[in-house]
Amino acid sequence: MRFNDLPFKLRAFILGQALLLAPVAWAVWQGAQPDNWLVVGGLLLLTVAFSIWKVDLIFQGKMTPLFVVQCLSLLLEGPQAALCSTILGALVGSTLQTGARGKGLRWLSWRPYKIFFNVTNCTLACGTAALAYGGLVPDRFSFSLSGVLGLAVFTACYFLINTASVSLAIATQQRSSVLAVWKENFLWTAPGLLASACAAAGVHAVFQWIGPGSLLIVPPLHFVYHGYQLHMERLHLYEEKERQHKAHIEELSGLNSALSHLNEAIIASLATAIDAKDRYTSSHINRVQVYAMALGRAAGVEGPQLQAISTGALVHDIGKLGIPDHILGKPGKLTPEEFQRIQSHVTIGAEILSPVPFPFPVVEVVMTHHERWDGFGYPSGMRGEEIPIGGRIISIVDVFDALTSDRPYRRAMTFAEALGVLNEGAGKQFDPKLVALFESVLPAARADIDRMEAARHEEAEEPGARSEQDSALARIGQTTAEMAALYDVAHSLAEQESVEGVVRVVLDRALSLVPADSVVLYMQQSGQADLLAAGAVGKYHDKLRGMTIQVGEGVAGWVASHQKPLVNVSAALDVARRFDPQETIELSAATAVPLLHGQETQAVLAVYTTGYSVLSAHHLEVLNILAEHAAGAIQNLRRVERNQELAFTDSITGVANSRFLVRHLERLTHPDQAGESVFSIVMLDLDRFKEVNDQLGHMRGDDLLRVVAERLMSVARPTDVVCRYAGDEFVLLLPEAGREQAERVAERVREAIDAIPPLDDDLRITASIGVASAPEDASDGRSVIHVADMRMYEDKAARRGASRGRSAAHAASVAGL
Repeated sequence: MRFNDLPFKLRAFILGQALLLAPVAWAVWQGAQPDNWLVVGGLLLLTVAFSIWKVDLIFQGKMTPLFVVQCLSLLLEGPQAALCSTILGALVGSTLQTGARGKGLRWLSWRPYKIFFNVTNCTLACGTAALAYGGLVPDRFSFSLSGVLGLAVFTACYFLINTASVSLAIATQQRSSVLAVWKENFLWTAPGLLASACAAAGVHAVFQWIGPGSLLIVPPLHFVYHGYQLHMERLHLYEEKERQHKAHIEELSGLNSALSHLNEAIIASLATAIDAKDRYTSSHINRVQVYAMALGRAAGVEGPQLQAISTGALVHDIGKLGIPDHILGKPGKLTPEEFQRIQSHVTIGAEILSPVPFPFPVVEVVMTHHERWDGFGYPSGMRGEEIPIGGRIISIVDVFDALTSDRPYRRAMTFAEALGVLNEGAGKQFDPKLVALFESVLPAARADIDRMEAARHEEAEEPGARSEQDSALARIGQTTAEMAALYDVAHSLAEQESVEGVVRVVLDRALSLVPADSVVLYMQQSGQADLLAAGAVGKYHDKLRGMTIQVGEGVAGWVASHQKPLVNVSAALDVARRFDPQETIELSAATAVPLLHGQETQAVLAVYTTGYSVLSAHHLEVLNILAEHAAGAIQNLRRVERNQELAFTDSITGVANSRFLVRHLERLTHPDQAGESVFSIVMLDLDRFKEVNDQLGHMRGDDLLRVVAERLMSVARPTDVVCRYAGDEFVLLLPEAGREQAERVAERVREAIDAIPPLDDDLRITASIGVASAPEDASDGRSVIHVADMRMYEDKAARRGASRGRSAAHAASVAGL
């Protein structure tokens, strides 16, 4: 650095010091002249020798032989000799220096302004100190009170002026405190100058005793000092070894600390991964840690106990690894058995962490964070201050964060509502003092959490950073959510009672599990070579529902034929057939998987996206699992439907049997139905059916029953139920039909039966009919059937009476003839 590059104040100070030196030097030069210039010359030679040599002291400081010569010059020949020695010493000392252990000389690469400052500073200090000395010792030095005092004043003035000037220059350049620089760098040099002054006084005493030859004592001091310097080098070497040893110990300590931090980081990473499994508790442990540390510090916790709280906050729920996800994420109320399993996560967590040699009581925190202040907690039933403070703190902040976060069974509370819950539980579930303390630290803790989450968000948005969806933690959470959804799929499918219900579940879950824009389930048509879109959700669902695709054609047809999935192929192969040429199809890619039962394709699940290559191998695996569950559910329901069809269908006529009628009536009259059920029963019995079986055989009787069933089906509405009730009795159930409407239907039924051609020349089939309605005749199905049955027999009796009357009249007319 050049002089012009120095701060202005420093340049002004250096120049001002030089200007101040002039009057001081002039005042010194006006004093008494040296008595013996030969002695002055010897002193100057010693100055040159000693100006480049300094000796370290045992204590923190240096003794400069040059100052010995300067003091000796002052004592022997006066201030002028001292000033000359100082100027020469500063000049030589600023340009030359001995090598290691005093061997050789080397030039110092000081800049001119530094040499100038050093010379003027030393000269100004010596001149000022010499003037002060002259005021106390007007003649030559002697071992009197004034002489000793004068030497002390000379030393003090020289020290203060010299070190203050250098401190001011350093502080100006570094922009620091002058006093701080002086204390740190120069205060400790005072003993060295005092030792030099004492040495000079000793040489002066010998000089007074033996004369100028005493100056020969000074050169041997070089060898003494040189030996002393070697001794000091040995001490420094020993100190260096000690320092290296301490550094090694510190390094080992740092290594242990680093290993401890590494262990904590590993545990924190594992805890974060476990936390990521639950989509409802994302970042839960990080927020709990911030809350817990804030509350712990406010409660005066420090040292290992505070560290235990910090680590315990991260791992307090690690035992949930042993709890099934369907229990952790259950939206409804837990059963007693499920709640007992949830409680076991505390002991499971303690067992997981016990082998880890924590230097602080982490396991204790984990084990007690579900204890209650009133003693009704778990697992040990501790109460009050028996519970370690770490457990009491985690208990409060864990509940608070859970209350202010969304859960599968409820929405998040506001902070005020959550604090209300804590205050209500104070003295019961929670430590009341800690609850009050937590309320006071919550604003600052919440600000820290906001900054933490903002920093994480900014980090995720940095160029080159992985997207939040692609991060490892996000994928863990996504996988867990998908497995939970698939468990829900299996549960939901098992509850379905129809294939249509299965179709709805499969479509809804597929749309939520994969990034799809449209989902279609194509069902294999029985006895036909095409697929029917039995259901569709998402974009264009109204157009896609009901679409048919030939097996072997398009994406869905190819998958049905080859029984292999296709991923990210052209969606137009399927959906284009439902659009006009002028319409724009936004669906670009299709992924389809087969629903297989053995070697049979039951259906094809197709997913359509507006983008290309949206679905990955992971999504394909999810769809395959969904298809596997759905295929099993469809097969089971079809088997059940076939069994139900056999159980509820009359084997001769193909219409419903009495079992189906009773079941249908129970649904119509179930208490959950809104309002009273309105329906009617038309019951009929075939007249002379026994004669058919007796005269024509049972096969002809069965044929007749089938004809009657067909006639009833022709009369019935689509919502009506035709049932062969027993033997030759049939029932027509008319939902939402009153008595009058039922009577009209009964007349049409009678006409339809009467229109059956005679089975033999004189064997014509007729029917007796009874009608009953709900709620006019009865409120429950069995009672309505009973009323209709009674009226049917009344009709039969009336018809028989009429028939006998007609027969008697016919006989009388014959007799009259």
